[in-house]
Amino acid sequence: MVVIDAGPGALSYLWQDNSTEQTFTVFQPGNYWVSVTNGCGSTTDTLQLSAGANEVFDLGPDEVLCGNAEIELNAGNDGISWLWSTGATSQTVVVDEPGTYWVDVADERGCYVSDSVTVSADSQAPVLTCPADTVGYVAVGGSMLFLALGQASVSDACPYALTNDFNNTDDARGRLAMVTWPRMRMG
Repeated sequence: MVVIDAGPGALSYLWQDNSTEQTFTVFQPGNYWVSVTNGCGSTTDTLQLSAGANEVFDLGPDEVLCGNAEIELNAGNDGISWLWSTGATSQTVVVDEPGTYWVDVADERGCYVSDSVTVSADSQAPVLTCPADTVGYVAVGGSMLFLALGQASVSDACPYALTNDFNNTDDARGRLAMVTWPRMRMG
């Protein structure tokens, strides 16, 4: 949208659409003219408006909140003003709740671009992948058997800690690999 102003002080204004106000609001590219009459006569002027290049703006991929963490969303520094769905007017905003957040960014020409990003809570437990069981036998009077246990792995969108309670003891019964992750704040 562009507002064309023919200037103050004229006796009358006539735009290409037969409107008679001092200003004319344009919503699309094209040729626009105004005829202005004052005490000395009238003059007509034509203005051609063309569309600028479409700006590409991207807040990035959707985000996952881990536990009680916060996420900083950054609209980049290619603007002169920002308006977030939170009401913030800075280049960045810190969020700690799930939701969809949008931002409008204005440049020095007064052109706006917008984007949104969805922030979700990690509600899935990490996936623990354990190696196959290993079975070993020691004969009576035989030597000690050391088993090389495979490394367990974990996959999750959030940080986690993997602890193993197999402390090279001779009895590992009842001892389990444990995965811990940040406690979730729900609602």
